[in-house]
Amino acid sequence: MKVYKFPLSKRALCNVYLLKGKYQNNQNSLQIINRSNDDPLLTVSICVPGLNLKNDELVIKNYSENEGILEFLIENEIAELTNRYVQIGYIDAPIVKLLVSDKI
Repeated sequence: MKVYKFPLSKRALCNVYLLKGKYQNNQNSLQIINRSNDDPLLTVSICVPGLNLKNDELVIKNYSENEGILEFLIENEIAELTNRYVQIGYIDAPIVKLLVSDKI
């Protein structure tokens, strides 16, 4: 399991790991988990019913409390942009390709 330094604020970092799973519609899900207590810090992905994704893709929630998570995923070579987006309400959510294996 790879451990990452996740910024909780401008001054505080937290050791985290990733937990990959599947939604009921078989789309990938991704959570960031606090390594010190194994509690989830946030869910990175969004389940979008009816959206066809490749096996290594997922939709990122990069707004509200998750603002900035896309940059974290790219900087840490966890995901890369596909230049595809899906509209969810007023938001265009990015579709990314996961660069990490199933055994995160």
